[in-house]
Amino acid sequence: MSTRLVAIAEYPSRAAMVAMVKSPDYQAIEVHRMAGLAGQLNIRTKMMGG
Repeated sequence: MSTRLVAIAEYPSRAAMVAMVKSPDYQAIEVHRMAGLAGQLNIRTKMMGG
């Protein structure tokens, strides 16, 4: 049986998230993040209501 996990992250804005992934510190660990998250799927969502 396989285990499926879900993580939810909230960023102040799309621009803040893009700035984070383009930063040199983030780029330096990207290879490890990708190895640890094989099969990852990122889905952008928007808050509904309020």
